[in-house]
Amino acid sequence: MLVLLDVRLSEGSPTFEVHVSNFGAEAILDVEVVWARFARVPEAKFKVTNRLGPTLKVLDADRKRECLIVEFLDDNGDSVITGKPGRLGGFEIDNADALDLAVTIRFMDANGNHWLRSPDSVKLAN
Repeated sequence: MLVLLDVRLSEGSPTFEVHVSNFGAEAILDVEVVWARFARVPEAKFKVTNRLGPTLKVLDADRKRECLIVEFLDDNGDSVITGKPGRLGGFEIDNADALDLAVTIRFMDANGNHWLRSPDSVKLAN
């Protein structure tokens, strides 16, 4: 599949960044996180926040890349990812690594097929 995921820790907040790249010849639609788990606090609930909402409506073709921001919250709505302000104005996370995030996205291709994509697998959604 020509849709790839790259997971990183955010430098500006206690969140993960899920970068979605479309190397295909046609746009993909309705890209959303359908499942996410933070290995160090597996009971935490995930929330996707972006400037335009939790879904990327369209991700154009030909190597276009967008980012979904995933945060993990406890039962009180507080972030379970901790850290401190960085030297250069960013945020230094002290209890997470990019490998701590397991994530699956769902998207629709130009033919109307829905797909599930994680960093290491892709399959047609039922």
